Amino acid sequence: MVNGMKWMTRCFALLLLVALTVLPVGAGAAEYRGLDVSVWQGEIDFVQVKAYGKEVVYIRAGYGLSEDTRFRENAEKARAAGLKVGFYFYVTATNQAQAREQAAYFAQLIRPHPYDCRPAVDFEQYGSLSKGELNEIALAFAGTLEEKTGITPVFYTNSSSARSIWEKELTRYPLWIADYGPSQPESIGHWREWVGFQYEDNGRVPGIPGNVDLDRFTDGVFVERPTGLPFADVTAR
Repeated sequence: MVNGMKWMTRCFALLLLVALTVLPVGAGAAEYRGLDVSVWQGEIDFVQVKAYGKEVVYIRAGYGLSEDTRFRENAEKARAAGLKVGFYFYVTATNQAQAREQAAYFAQLIRPHPYDCRPAVDFEQYGSLSKGELNEIALAFAGTLEEKTGITPVFYTNSSSARSIWEKELTRYPLWIADYGPSQPESIGHWREWVGFQYEDNGRVPGIPGNVDLDRFTDGVFVERPTGLPFADVTAR
């Protein structure tokens, strides 16, 4: 009987190890159905979006040193509809100085608006920049944004770039990964897990007149409480 119990214990431990080995990244956490939008989605009926079952929406606040022309409208309507709101920014910087300037501008844009989710860095305009330069720019933007908001931001990228471009230093920022088709991202590079997974770029959702990006998010994407207080008073998860 004792030998039998030892054998069963060893078998259970082996099965548990196998299960943990094959468990998809992010699959063990609670997930929230979401989407991300910008001026390109036109006028959005967020009440319909919420009624369809979406829980989280990331809204583009701006790009470069320009504001998304539907940012304020989308922010107000999404919150009024009862959605969890986050903001992202499309980085166009080609050096560290521009990155810091754009990050400060992003922080200024979102300061008056309550949000539930970590600000997100969307850096996918690479041009002829080297891998080293790209990492320097990404770190400068994310670091400045964290300094200005008091919140550790999310870093958005696609699976290919996660694997081939971004270095380990960036993994201090939670990952929002894009990979269209598979049920789990094919690669997340040096990161151990993702907090956001953009799995489709041509989704259809009632209330949005056209295609839209669809996402899954985990608890790691949220700040402790909606902002709207001075940033120094906000503590991130």
